[in-house]
Amino acid sequence: MAELTRRATALIKEMLTADGKLPAYNEDVVRQAVAQLNMHQQSIQRIVECVRASRAARVRPWELSAEHKQQQDRERRQRQQQQQQQEPGEASDGGAAEQQPDEGGDDALPWKDKPELAGAVMVHHAACLKLKRILLTYHKMRADVLVKVRWQQRFLSADVKENMSPQEQQFYSDYDAALNRYMGHEGVGMDLTLDLTPPKDANVRVMVLRDAGSIACSHSASVPLVRGSVHNLRCSEAEHLVRMGVLRVLDPNA
Repeated sequence: MAELTRRATALIKEMLTADGKLPAYNEDVVRQAVAQLNMHQQSIQRIVECVRASRAARVRPWELSAEHKQQQDRERRQRQQQQQQQEPGEASDGGAAEQQPDEGGDDALPWKDKPELAGAVMVHHAACLKLKRILLTYHKMRADVLVKVRWQQRFLSADVKENMSPQEQQFYSDYDAALNRYMGHEGVGMDLTLDLTPPKDANVRVMVLRDAGSIACSHSASVPLVRGSVHNLRCSEAEHLVRMGVLRVLDPNA
């Protein structure tokens, strides 16, 4: 258990040191953590069934009769009706008490008689919560990277895609479709991924880092993107090429 928790925690450390990139999805550790979660839940269920069985063994014979069960149901309904009829102030004052288990009620389990089992349930439950927090944090951090990729790069590169799980690929596809619908005619009708940082000037001076053919610009027929050449382009026309690593800004607007 301790070794698995250490390995699961290492997943979060891996994301923290990835510098905004997406490491390969560690399906092996995730599957082991989910299996461990299921084992803890099964252990809790077995303990509860054991305590419930010990309670059933102490039930008096007449408590099993239909008349006794009907009387219990009537009393339970009356208590619920009385709680619903309370004033809001009274309900809030007694809220904490209502949330406590009715130790003397018909459905209460004899945990006081089984302190060792009650402690075991708490240990298993705490282990479940810890593993759950680790897994949720790990997947949330990976989802944040994918959302950032969609806004900044607009497409999935091959190295990012090969590090994704099938579920993450489906998430990215659904998020991309939802964002496109919102930016389309059904939504705001504009590309919100442009100019994530408001420019101070309409144009920007850039240098070409690698050969990339040519692009058609609004102020000229086409601009050849030859490595080492310098051009003055509109921010809206150069931004996506800067994100792709084709251009480098020489005089940033920020």
